Amino acid sequence: MSNIIATVSGIDGIFYVKSPDGSLHELSNGDTIHKGDIVLGGDTNSASDSIILLMQDGTDIVLNANDKQLFDNSLASNEFSIDETITQNETIKDAINQTDIFSEADKVIISDDIETASGDEAQSTTSSNSSFAQEFEKISDDNIAVAAQLRDVNSKTILSSDTQNIENENTTAAQTAVTQANTAAQTAIDAAVASETITDNAVATQSINVTNLTEALESVTTIAQDAATQAQTSATLANENPTPENIAAAETAAIAAQDAATAVTNAVTTLSGALVNLQAVADAANESVDTTAAQTAVTQANTAAQTAIDAAVASETITEALHDEEDDEEHDEDDNHVLLISGDENIDLSALDKDADDIETIKLGEGEQHITNISLEDVIELTENENILRIEGDEDDTISLNVNEDEWQLGDFKTDSETGVTYQEVTGTVEDQTVTLEINTDIQIDQN
Repeated sequence: MSNIIATVSGIDGIFYVKSPDGSLHELSNGDTIHKGDIVLGGDTNSASDSIILLMQDGTDIVLNANDKQLFDNSLASNEFSIDETITQNETIKDAINQTDIFSEADKVIISDDIETASGDEAQSTTSSNSSFAQEFEKISDDNIAVAAQLRDVNSKTILSSDTQNIENENTTAAQTAVTQANTAAQTAIDAAVASETITDNAVATQSINVTNLTEALESVTTIAQDAATQAQTSATLANENPTPENIAAAETAAIAAQDAATAVTNAVTTLSGALVNLQAVADAANESVDTTAAQTAVTQANTAAQTAIDAAVASETITEALHDEEDDEEHDEDDNHVLLISGDENIDLSALDKDADDIETIKLGEGEQHITNISLEDVIELTENENILRIEGDEDDTISLNVNEDEWQLGDFKTDSETGVTYQEVTGTVEDQTVTLEINTDIQIDQN
């Protein structure tokens, strides 16, 4: 006998088959149902969902929604096989006694009838064939009904057990899901409370930071305002009375104003960043914060910084102009003591115009110059008794000197600390006066 009892010929919804080994599989069209399988509908099925199972004898069984059905021999055939037929007296009595569809009195009567029929058959088989056949047919029919009811009870018991197992599994899963959901919900609540606490703390911290930075900015703003005023005052005084002291004071005040402006700019940048951070945490906490004081401080600070910068620039302009005037005066004064000689020529110093007096320096300019006949007296006369004459030139220039113990003697080399130029000292003495020539070392000296 084949184990296949039915085949899925139509399905609408979700239906499963549970095998005797406990495995559960979702059914599809064409799947086969075997002996001992349980077909059951899914929990999500609606009342209109159904499955059609084609039995081996060609009949259909339809299950709806959440129906369950055990498929065993009672569904495989409406008739009993030889093994299922009750033919022995003891077997019949056992079947009767194992079912509860008869009362105790009925069980005794039926059992007695079976015994009597059996005894009569032993005494006269031939004469009682007809009555025995009728009696056996009745007993057989009754016991067939008993067996069918026993199978039905067994089927219901299996279904009830499976249903209970499924319900237990579903209940356990549901309880686990509820527990996990409760845990997740509590975790979310705890996280929300912690997050809100952290956010509130962050708002408070940033607010304090902004307050402190605002106070610091107001302080450096005041310093910048004072520095700007001082720079303006010092520059005005130096312009009106350009003494070295006033000019130096104006320069110092300008530097202080510039430094104050830089400090204000840095403080503004720091406070602006803190305001951005405060607004961010306030938005996260869904809170509003008042930053009016900080914004006002930033505006005032920017104005003070610009004022200080303007004052510093103005002061620097004035002091630079005053320095330029000093340089021009010095150059004019220097030019009055310099004799410039240019062009290619030989120069007899003793023949120079005697009006060129109070000379401190002779500059040999473009070209090749050759100076001759430099006497001690000429130097004294040109320098108006200062007795020191510096001669500037380059490698194209030469000077002829009478180097002897009676006139000029070569001396040491000296370097000007301001210009870095090195000179050869040449000295001589006349009438107890020492006369000195400072000759640029680039100039060639011809000794006579």
